[in-house]
Amino acid sequence: MPKFRCVVAIPTKELYSGEVDYAGIPGVDGDYGVLSGHESFVGLNRTGVLTLWFDPEGKEKAQFLIMGGATQVLNSHLSVLPRFGCSVDEIDADQVKGEMEALKAQIAEIEREGGDAGESVSRTLVSESLAWCEAQLKAVGQ
Repeated sequence: MPKFRCVVAIPTKELYSGEVDYAGIPGVDGDYGVLSGHESFVGLNRTGVLTLWFDPEGKEKAQFLIMGGATQVLNSHLSVLPRFGCSVDEIDADQVKGEMEALKAQIAEIEREGGDAGESVSRTLVSESLAWCEAQLKAVGQ
């Protein structure tokens, strides 16, 4: 099978851009694969590991932890656009644990102060960030 173009990008940066032989994507309705010539579609992502194969045998590959967002295939071009994402190889468990402690302290502070609409939004954003930290630790087996 021929290679196809793939882009993986979060709102703040591009994580990968290049050609791949296969992509294994965590979708909300289950994991699915994309090869060159795949039918056009748009799907929602769930939290999980996106695997990109750079050779037909899958010996050379990259893995990215993604959370949320959407994926599109159009004209043999794959765009994976998660809300959060990072290379699994770059996850620093100690750093993530430190971030989690700070986020838990923020949640405790928000809850102590009561709640108006602004604090509810803040709590949601902090909770989403905490879920991202938990997913990173799970991806590295902690």
